[in-house]
Amino acid sequence: MAALRSKGFSLKHLSLLIIWVMVLAGALHEEICAQSNSGSKKSEPTVSEPILSVNPCGDPPFESQKWRSIQGKIEAVEDNRALLLVLPKGNRRIHVRLAGISLDRNNISSDQAKAELEELGLHKGVEVLVNPKTWDQDTSKRVVGIVLLKEHRGKDLGLTLLSEGLAHTEEPAPYAMSSYTFCQYRYTEKLAQQK
Repeated sequence: MAALRSKGFSLKHLSLLIIWVMVLAGALHEEICAQSNSGSKKSEPTVSEPILSVNPCGDPPFESQKWRSIQGKIEAVEDNRALLLVLPKGNRRIHVRLAGISLDRNNISSDQAKAELEELGLHKGVEVLVNPKTWDQDTSKRVVGIVLLKEHRGKDLGLTLLSEGLAHTEEPAPYAMSSYTFCQYRYTEKLAQQK
């Protein structure tokens, strides 16, 4: 260690080098596994299978976007993609819109989507992932984000509506969600349409 420091390396440099080596080792491992499995043909997943089993969207660890997590409980489903969330501190309420999805308001699936949101999330704890630049803990009253159910191991409500054919993707505002997540949304919508 002293020899590295004498050549201008700091602990920070060494840490970054170790992380880089781990990433390369992981990529090499994936390549070796892919080559050994190349003889067996994988079938396309169905909507009920985990989406991440076949991943056309890249590698999420390489996403650079940082997210802010808002914890709360769904008090009401306002419409087919907007929720009223109660925050644990001070019982403050905020309006949360699901990012990356859209529904036709005058469509029967819109009513089904609202019913599905109520069944899955009403009065349950959630985590909302938002862009930290759009969220101020003291003043924000409305946010757009990814809503994950705590008791269902982080089940994404938007992804659920897409997988059931109750919503379609909508290009999110810049930095409202990661490009990886939006790619998963589009892929899920495609699988739901093939049903």
